[in-house]
Amino acid sequence: MLRLFALLTSLLVLPVAAQPPVRIAIIIDDLGNNRPLGRQAVELPGPLTYAVLPQRPYSADIAEWAHGRGKEVMLHLPMQTSDGRDTGPGGLHLDMSREDFARGVQQGLDAVPHVSGVNNHMGSLLTRDAQAMRWLMEDLRCGGDLYFVDSRTDVRTVARQSARDAGLPNAQRDVFLDNEQDASYVRQQLT
Repeated sequence: MLRLFALLTSLLVLPVAAQPPVRIAIIIDDLGNNRPLGRQAVELPGPLTYAVLPQRPYSADIAEWAHGRGKEVMLHLPMQTSDGRDTGPGGLHLDMSREDFARGVQQGLDAVPHVSGVNNHMGSLLTRDAQAMRWLMEDLRCGGDLYFVDSRTDVRTVARQSARDAGLPNAQRDVFLDNEQDASYVRQQLT
């Protein structure tokens, strides 16, 4: 019995293969239209990331506010939807020429200071088009040390694969926390 106890004790202190740490990134997007709400969002505690729409009344202000508080800033780049909804200013569309597309990406990057990455705003049509996503990733690769996060607004998206093909750091959204405006639902999404 004493030998068995010694064996079990020795097994308990053996190093166990470490599990990779769980990493969660929370991105708060759709910022730029409302200064008080945008600043309130930036004041939330923790290492949150803020995705700011281009060419909105308070885009630059909110990006500066976030950056000044040590928060990460992304460009929340509007992209064409499959249901025809208006993308708003700075939207990318399938009917754009290559030059207009590149100009649109650059204008978006220029409109939001301190950008470290880009994610799509809407984009259910554009993100499933291989040529448009190839153009986007080429433009982002030329835009500096940027990454791309696919918001996955359509299951047929090719955005993340296009980012990988271009050698651009990338990730994808796994969970929408607040696609229902209910506090208990949001808490449940976090579990």
